[in-house]
Amino acid sequence: MPRLLHHISVRYHALDAFGCHGIGGILGGVLTGLFCVPELSWTGKGGLFYTGDASLLISQILGIVVTVAIVLVLDLVIAAVVKVLFHGSLRVDEADEALGLDASQHGESAYPSFSGLD
Repeated sequence: MPRLLHHISVRYHALDAFGCHGIGGILGGVLTGLFCVPELSWTGKGGLFYTGDASLLISQILGIVVTVAIVLVLDLVIAAVVKVLFHGSLRVDEADEALGLDASQHGESAYPSFSGLD
């Protein structure tokens, strides 16, 4: 499933932040709803496997859904603002990308000692 979500998500994402933080956070939230020990929960409710009560799991899933919805809406708003500010483009030119953004945007190399033969 993470491979599918990675393929569907932004394909030019070099740092894979969604794979690490998004999938990890969602999985952690769901697993908390399943395995939480009542003594460790600030609400006093335990996970489904410890208490048989699904209320914490439902709360966790609801929190995940609300968070994803808010992030999606705000991402679309930010993308629209950036698109307007940069005259319809959310990407650099292909030539600048091929040259490397360090050289094309900043006029220098981020790794000046790297010659490709190290």
